[in-house]
Amino acid sequence: MPLRAVKNGEMIQAYNFSEEEWDVLKEKRKKFKLIMPCCQNKAIPKRSKLGTQFFAHSKRGDCISKAESKEHLLAKSIIARVCQERGWQVTTEYRGQTTNNEVWIADIYAEKNSIKIIFEVQWSPQTEEVTRKRQERYKQAGIRSAWLVKERKRNLYNTIEEYQIPYFEMRYNEDTNNFIIPRYNVTLEKFIKGMLNKELTWFPPKKMNVDTGLITIEDYCWKCGKKISLVSGLLSINKKKNFEHFYKFNEVSATIASILTPNLKKKYHIGEIKQRYSKTVQNKYLSNGCYYCDAIYGDFFLEEETLEFLVTESYPEPIIITKHQLGKEIPLPSQAWYFQGRKGKY
Repeated sequence: MPLRAVKNGEMIQAYNFSEEEWDVLKEKRKKFKLIMPCCQNKAIPKRSKLGTQFFAHSKRGDCISKAESKEHLLAKSIIARVCQERGWQVTTEYRGQTTNNEVWIADIYAEKNSIKIIFEVQWSPQTEEVTRKRQERYKQAGIRSAWLVKERKRNLYNTIEEYQIPYFEMRYNEDTNNFIIPRYNVTLEKFIKGMLNKELTWFPPKKMNVDTGLITIEDYCWKCGKKISLVSGLLSINKKKNFEHFYKFNEVSATIASILTPNLKKKYHIGEIKQRYSKTVQNKYLSNGCYYCDAIYGDFFLEEETLEFLVTESYPEPIIITKHQLGKEIPLPSQAWYFQGRKGKY
């Protein structure tokens, strides 16, 4: 059910008409040459049960355009209107072609300067395989795309979280006749405005500078009984970017070993970070050890000791802070789509 038609040779969009103008178009449509751009058949102005204005075929014939649900149609109309209001050139039901001459149709195509974006509304079920196949078509055409899909209450479909496939669930709200993006708890309109305003980011970026704090815990050696400190991990923070991530010892043991100076070890009674043999795992690996007797402290012990502040995110004060780059000097944490600085909730 297209939002677009041709009136007396001029392309028109249904969402650009006021209710009164739409009623006039419906009443006097026979006075105009009103046709569907997809198949050149006559177009009939209509209004869905949700109040969305659209064009219907007077007769479908062999047209390949597909029928859409009333929710799909409303979401498509909202996205197209927001893009247009933000100064983008918008084409709904945009047709393209692959290198193999396969025709594809995208819900909304928006262009501004050299930037090209496709928005796909997916209200009916679609497998991840099909999504990736359709995404590849747009990639071959040199067009970025974003997917706005119906929220599934049962775990039948995996949520895609990739830079190449911006993929977000939405929920229809009957009370407001609008959609919510549950992950960020914002309306569809606000979300699209934010996307176009570059408020949707793939985060954290590689090579971002962070302040890295060395986190330790105190204990009494299980072998000699003396009070010592053990390095439990690194806490990386970029306050300006609202970023915080804790690396457990076994994730960054080599980096920790490079940070520890003889003075730090002596001041806090921290043992050498070195290869030690563990009877438990029957192998050698980088580990904490007692400052006095060099007894090994394995990863399992550290996991247990750090569990409390990992859950509460209430970390001890670092004994020293150094600077690192993500993905270069310390591992890049798992990345995700952040909207207005928030990762949101699934």
